Amino acid sequence: MADLELFQSYLDESENASGAVYVVGGFVGRAPVWGKLEPEWLKCIPPQVTAFHATDCFTGNNEFEDIDIPDRIAILDTLTAMIAAHELQLVGYGIDAKIYVSLAPNKKQNEFLANKYAAPFGGAVELACKAMGNVPGPDEVWKVQEEGETWGQCDFLIESNEYSPSAQRTIASMRNA
Repeated sequence: MADLELFQSYLDESENASGAVYVVGGFVGRAPVWGKLEPEWLKCIPPQVTAFHATDCFTGNNEFEDIDIPDRIAILDTLTAMIAAHELQLVGYGIDAKIYVSLAPNKKQNEFLANKYAAPFGGAVELACKAMGNVPGPDEVWKVQEEGETWGQCDFLIESNEYSPSAQRTIASMRNA
């Protein structure tokens, strides 16, 4: 059996203003890379900002409302350069919002891909695992498919919000697929 290697991925959901697409995306990298990046990142975030949200930084909303445009641009430029300087991979997965709503009209739970965030979340998680080479090999696939075992080499910490339960169900479903 190969040695296990830890990797981390930071993902966030988004949709465009016209409601044409739902997307989950972010960055994935090996744990030691994040271990070097995170302290540098935190030094660049203004003290009143508890969690960086690019949309808020762009628009000057919420925790960024008292920060001038040139300062917000400088923050974004610094963080972008920082990400580019580290061995990280960008992953993203989107779905057509209008088609999805026509197939799955309930806000939080539908039979078809759960909801507008869980649907692309599963795709982004799969891409993150593939980017890090963390996918079941032929022996593991056989056990998963034929013997009912689960692929448990990816563990996930999911922030708490109204869509957390569906994200957890998505991960559980992926493990048993």
